[in-house]
Amino acid sequence: FGEINDRLGHQSSNDLLGEIGKAIRNNIRSVDSGFRFIGESFVVILPETELDNSQIVAERIQESANHISLPSNEINTGDITVCIGMTQFHSGDSEGELVKRLQQIAKHAKSQGKSTIAKTDEQE
Repeated sequence: FGEINDRLGHQSSNDLLGEIGKAIRNNIRSVDSGFRFIGESFVVILPETELDNSQIVAERIQESANHISLPSNEINTGDITVCIGMTQFHSGDSEGELVKRLQQIAKHAKSQGKSTIAKTDEQE
């Protein structure tokens, strides 16, 4: 997003974040939640969904994001890739433990390259 912000400006970055939000909303159930978390990061909460089944949702979100284009034609279909890190809430997890685990797996996904989905079920 830094590159987009530098090249196209703040409004284009905001427009793109909005389109990613739409891609998330269009691929989750009404009982699920999706929201912007920090900077360019989003969190999607899928209650009563096993980690393996979450993979399907992650792939759908990636596919939708890959089809994003902006009216300015400065961002075209295929220009946007999304890295996704997934984890599962475990009984006894504190909010801090869950967020830390999620941040670690998201960082790992991003380090693996464009359009990576990484997941962990490990508790610390």
